[in-house]
Amino acid sequence: MQRLCPRPRTPLRSRTEPLAVLAREQRGAISRAQLLALGWSERSVDRGIARGLLAVLWPGVYAFGHPVLTRDGWLMAATLACGPEALLTGRASAAARGLLGAWSTIDVATASRRGCELTGIRAHRLALRDVERDVHRGLPVTTLARTALDVAARESPDRVGELLDRALLEGQYDHAEMAELIDARRGCRGVARLRLEVAKLGDAGVVFRSRPERLARDLLLAAELPAPRVNAWFPTRAGHGHELDLWWPGLLFDLEIDGPHHAMPRQRRLDALRDADLRSFGVTVLRVPHTLVTRSPELLVTTTSAALRECRIAAGLRR
Repeated sequence: MQRLCPRPRTPLRSRTEPLAVLAREQRGAISRAQLLALGWSERSVDRGIARGLLAVLWPGVYAFGHPVLTRDGWLMAATLACGPEALLTGRASAAARGLLGAWSTIDVATASRRGCELTGIRAHRLALRDVERDVHRGLPVTTLARTALDVAARESPDRVGELLDRALLEGQYDHAEMAELIDARRGCRGVARLRLEVAKLGDAGVVFRSRPERLARDLLLAAELPAPRVNAWFPTRAGHGHELDLWWPGLLFDLEIDGPHHAMPRQRRLDALRDADLRSFGVTVLRVPHTLVTRSPELLVTTTSAALRECRIAAGLRR
């Protein structure tokens, strides 16, 4: 009797390699629909769950290999749980962009009700325009302008201001995009607040390196002190120079707003060398910690006003 040869089985490695590649691109998350598209059957998916190869995160969404995901992995998994057209929005989009801290609840924009009942996900049924869709570091997100609008609709003005400041600092802010969205979404929730915060940016072309810099500049202007130039370049020798936080060129006065890293030993040495170089050109340098701006604004104004007065006297100007 002829012996039947068993049907050759596809090696496990060849069946999981495409899955591993896709899961790696998606920060470790994958959906049942994607597994089926890769040629897996419903039974093989169930077996993968039973064997621990797939860890269930939400219905139809899994972590490949182990259940421990990074923050970005959870953000990606949440969009997969809400459907193929879902995007991170609001605080979740801002977190994906590195502009605000993440919340445990993930905001997702979806055109359907899918995901509305899932724990840990706050699904919003939004009719987004194509120009409001974006991808940031491989994560599906709303554009910066739309993200800011959704944050403005649900959070405090201070949080919107923080988002815009960080977006400027990170080079993600596009004023033309912001103006277009504000005009197109006129009357929508959050637009009035967003318009007000965008107007506070002022100074077209000015890029602040930190939020305390902006707060310091605004405090000094509110006290009716002369307006400084922001992050101005001061040339020294042979093409070298220094970027000055708040600079009064007519008085040769530089106000530096120092963040926490300026307290580190190496940075203190570099700052001392920089300030000595500036003083050799007749520049007066005043350094204040960023906490002075946020916790003692009156002292910042008083200290700066006194320094400006001394520089005016030194320059032979009237007090």
